[in-house]
Amino acid sequence: MEPELLKTIREVMKEELKPVRDDIRNLKLDVKSLKADVDNLKADVKGIKADVDSLKVDVKGIKEQLEENTQLVKALRHSAEVNKVEHDKMANNIAHIKGEIAGLRNDMTKIELVTSSNWNEIVKLKAVKNN
Repeated sequence: MEPELLKTIREVMKEELKPVRDDIRNLKLDVKSLKADVDNLKADVKGIKADVDSLKVDVKGIKEQLEENTQLVKALRHSAEVNKVEHDKMANNIAHIKGEIAGLRNDMTKIELVTSSNWNEIVKLKAVKNN
């Protein structure tokens, strides 16, 4: 082939391949941009993983605190039940003591009546003796 023809073919090919080269350059730029985006996504994922790890630690602490609070509530409930039983027992004892006091008052009233009657008898006996 002739050099002039080769040169012309090269020129035509060069012109024809110029859009392909531009497309390749654009693709390379796009690939670089995608790589940067992937790197950013990787960094974001790392940050999210760190946040998730932190949340796991927080949740673990919350679970431990919840368990402790649950145990405290159970202990308080038990204590309240024991106090209720003791309160009921005391109320029963107070009612019993009230009954006993009422009985003692009745007995005291009877004793006062008998004592009064005895004083009357003593007065009568003194009057008989002095006569």
